Amino acid sequence: MYVCISISLVLGEVDEATREVFGLTLDERQWASVPAIANCVAYQGFDPLRVLAEFMRRGVTQPSETYKTVTIGDSTMEVCEGTEPKSDLLFLLTVFITRGNNVAKILLKCDTAVRDIISRKCSQYGISTSDKQRAGPLGPSVITLARLSQAFAPATA
Repeated sequence: MYVCISISLVLGEVDEATREVFGLTLDERQWASVPAIANCVAYQGFDPLRVLAEFMRRGVTQPSETYKTVTIGDSTMEVCEGTEPKSDLLFLLTVFITRGNNVAKILLKCDTAVRDIISRKCSQYGISTSDKQRAGPLGPSVITLARLSQAFAPATA
């Protein structure tokens, strides 16, 4: 027999009548463990608000007024040596849109000046540059280029 447990039950908002119905099989200790179980098995993956908060938190760690001008071919860009969240976000989203999410692969096939910038920005914001397969899911505040693009969807549209 399957028992459908409602959201209110999982969150611990259970009225006495419901407790009596399910009380035939669950004691008070078991009832008390339901919220903890729900937290343990809750989805631990991508959370756009946490990614946004984590990106902004890391963005204020190394502020700098120093900019570097990089010229590649006919294109010239200025890049902040430290962290500047808005400019860095624009840069990282442009990298994602034009090159994809695999930073390790991007670094293999780009100009050395750009490689240095991408590596530095990824390091400053804790974005992995490894192409090794991870064991298990990513935590909710782990930053990847794909997660940045989803957390800041209006900027990538």
